[in-house]
Amino acid sequence: MTQMRWIVLTPVMAGKRNETVRLCSYNCRGIKSAKEYVYKLLDQCDVCVLQEHWLVPSELCTLNDIHSDFVGFGVSAVDISSGILKGRPFGGVACLWRRGICGSVSVIPDFGSDRICGIQVDL
Repeated sequence: MTQMRWIVLTPVMAGKRNETVRLCSYNCRGIKSAKEYVYKLLDQCDVCVLQEHWLVPSELCTLNDIHSDFVGFGVSAVDISSGILKGRPFGGVACLWRRGICGSVSVIPDFGSDRICGIQVDL
């Protein structure tokens, strides 16, 4: 069964227009096998956070290729420091957001962990 969560954020601030941001969270258990499903999710949201993408560090740039309307940022939990990868990759988290809100999104650069990434969306 597919595990996903939807959150709709509508900030109400004095003097500012209200904008709704549709947020989706999905444990994809490997982005390579779930790419088509993630593409469909992205059609329905503005920000998508992914868990368990299973990408190695050199593959993180592929997050920008999932959907032409989205850009992404992620971290890999795979340790390749020995130069040898044993078994399948594991872990990894990512944030993808619609290109139309790029001016409102800031990547939070370093949490000091390979299991946390984040963005700040200023509306």
